[in-house]
Amino acid sequence: MNLFLIILFSIPCLAIAWWVWAFITLRALKRARLWRALLTIAWGLMLAGYIWVVGRRAELWTSKPPLVWITSTYVWTLVIFPGSLAASTPLVLADHILRWRRQRRAALPGEAAAQALARSEPASPARRAFLGTLIAAPPTLTILCSGKALAEMDSFRVRRIDVPFAALPADLDGVSIAHITDMHVGNFTSERLLRRVSEVTNSLRPDIVLSTGDLIDHAIADLPAGTAALNRTDAPYGLFACEGNHDLFESRARFAEGMRQASVPLLQNQRQLISIRGVPVELMGICWGLGDVPRNGVELEANAGYFVGTERHGAFSILLAHHPHAFDFAAPAGVHLTLSGHTHGGQLNPLPGLCPTRLFFKYLSGLYTRGTSKLVVSNGVGNGFPMRFNAPAEIVLVTLRRA
Repeated sequence: MNLFLIILFSIPCLAIAWWVWAFITLRALKRARLWRALLTIAWGLMLAGYIWVVGRRAELWTSKPPLVWITSTYVWTLVIFPGSLAASTPLVLADHILRWRRQRRAALPGEAAAQALARSEPASPARRAFLGTLIAAPPTLTILCSGKALAEMDSFRVRRIDVPFAALPADLDGVSIAHITDMHVGNFTSERLLRRVSEVTNSLRPDIVLSTGDLIDHAIADLPAGTAALNRTDAPYGLFACEGNHDLFESRARFAEGMRQASVPLLQNQRQLISIRGVPVELMGICWGLGDVPRNGVELEANAGYFVGTERHGAFSILLAHHPHAFDFAAPAGVHLTLSGHTHGGQLNPLPGLCPTRLFFKYLSGLYTRGTSKLVVSNGVGNGFPMRFNAPAEIVLVTLRRA
């Protein structure tokens, strides 16, 4: 928690420090008053948006600002400003060191040389371009990336994955599963997207619909829209779900009650034996944390290790687990298929295959095999964060195949 608070308060403090530096530096540019005014407006909007986001999470207010503003705030806070700060700080330090070294070599006495340098260098075209680029980059990139995010916010793909099993019962060959995860109903999930999720899922004609958590982004008040989208799906063998970490931010009990009232079967360290084409199939769903605390780590071991590590009760077993690392417990326990989300496919992958999120997840996106067990990780169909790069939102149609 202490680290979280440090990060929480360091962002506005660093942003204010950046603004002060940029405001002073802009005196070196032509039309300094105009650029200072634009910089102050941009920084003020982003800081105000940040305060709204923090206050919304703390339930201090419930109003929603325009989507373009909150999208820009998320993009600026979590990507553009930290990235710009990390990239520009060494450049600014290098610039000051070079100026200091030139001053030391100047023929004039120290004070006179510094004054001459201050008068002459800012007027040079190269220096004006350098300073202008550093200062203009964050707001410019924020506008461009926010535009991309808004344009793609309601789009998603259908990803088809055939999963082969050597010992798959013959009657299950060709059974299809619509895997829906990380819908994150909230700030960045429109009613249009929710209806398209239901319509596209039904167009795939799946045998069963399975949801693996993060149905809502934060507020229980958004749950009815999420359960309505799931209930609009139609599959002959029904709909089942497990919980994700975002589902628990307000209350696990209230989330579970909302799912019950909407008649969405929620598996919380529970198993359900169903029959698909006359073959017994064991569905299992594990909790995210212990009690009402949305954490992973030892809780994942407790839930997946203890609950899943029991004898199988069906001819074929499927585990719903929001965190893909549950596969490390499911595979040794003989679970045939694990479905997960949580990773968002890395969310922001600068280049295909280059993903910082791989530092935290062994299983990022797609199909994985361990012994006779399989894992499918979906990028998720919604947006807890509004921007994606090389990690498109998706519904995954999993088809069981007899190898």
